Amino acid sequence: MASNGDGGKSYLKGYEQGLRDGFGEVLRLVSQGHTAMEVSILVKSKMAVIHRNLETMADKIASGEVAVGGHAKRSRKVEAHGAYLVREDRPEEIFEIARSLEAGGTRLLCVTRMHPDDVRGRHKGLKAQFLWLTQSSDAPRAKSVEHASATNLVGLVSTVDLFVKQKGEATVALEGLDYLVSQNGFEPTLKCVQQINEKARARSASLLVSIDPGTLGTREYGLLAKEIGNEV
Repeated sequence: MASNGDGGKSYLKGYEQGLRDGFGEVLRLVSQGHTAMEVSILVKSKMAVIHRNLETMADKIASGEVAVGGHAKRSRKVEAHGAYLVREDRPEEIFEIARSLEAGGTRLLCVTRMHPDDVRGRHKGLKAQFLWLTQSSDAPRAKSVEHASATNLVGLVSTVDLFVKQKGEATVALEGLDYLVSQNGFEPTLKCVQQINEKARARSASLLVSIDPGTLGTREYGLLAKEIGNEV
């Protein structure tokens, strides 16, 4: 059992991290060009689900999935031909995992809210095909960048289907799920993920989905996790 000193240190560390995460999220929203009103609405929406996230964490601590003062017990091994939720605050690890699979000989499609040039700059060596999720009216003029409307979920599924049907092993890395939810709602986005997962499984392709659990409610995250089946 941890001593009072150890418990105090753990509390302070968690308190500090919570403050850092909170202010960091506000700075991220401001840097993306959101107005003060939009930031206020987004922050209030996140605050509204804090109790749900705490309940989820309490259940995980009780089940032993998370050790107090430790980290979630998640598999770090990614098998080919599987589907995985990549739990992360920012989309970083998903591209590292994708790059390692690509190095093993798989073709890679990255569906991302981040601009492809930014991803390539931060993750050197990616040879992936990119599909940029955007609603920008300037996107059609960016001829060197393949893009897809974030509200055209049917078209997104079709693009993934065409990719996995091509010759050779394939991996699909999907980042920007929270953006898709903001544009379409959760239920249509979940249906889109289900269809993509079915297309990938039918062709023995791998699927990686980046997600910050804090952007979804407990029910929504549970449904997504149930669909994908594995977490890293």
